[in-house]
Amino acid sequence: MHLLFEHHWLATSLVASIAFVLLWKSIVDGRGEFFRYGVAVCILAIVTFLIGYYVVTPVEHGRILVSGLVVAVEANDSDALLTILDKNVEMPNQWPGIDSSGAVGAVASMRAFHTRHTLQFNTVLRIIPVEFKNRVELDVSMLSRVSRIGTVPSRWRITVAPNETGNWSITSIDVLEIMGRKYP
Repeated sequence: MHLLFEHHWLATSLVASIAFVLLWKSIVDGRGEFFRYGVAVCILAIVTFLIGYYVVTPVEHGRILVSGLVVAVEANDSDALLTILDKNVEMPNQWPGIDSSGAVGAVASMRAFHTRHTLQFNTVLRIIPVEFKNRVELDVSMLSRVSRIGTVPSRWRITVAPNETGNWSITSIDVLEIMGRKYP
């Protein structure tokens, strides 16, 4: 089912190819039943595309939220960050000197980082999602270009889950490794 929902272009292409073969066979052989089957499979291809387009899986929610997080931190956009973070987001390895927790602490950490460094760009190299019953954990590897430091490789574990209203948000941001240094 995930193939259909997360890769609807591929699933639609496969079903449409079968429809094309059936329609071609009906033209070459002149058999009406192949034409009916071909039209039915063509309709199935359209339905497959629409279902895959409109249904968003938990893994897709996670990828969208991680992309939003990277863009918000890169732009130092507090409002965008607050919209994608859960109000009680957990950050075990928070920026030093920040006493507040949750989304407010995350925004304060982002601002403290941006006062010391200019973040020029982030490149997400790899996202490995692991889906659980009520959450998705994403192992994110990225390269960041930071002023006065250079290119910094890092690994993060970001957990996304639906909140009480059913909207997906980031519930945990955990640093696994920065520049080869592992965090507990």
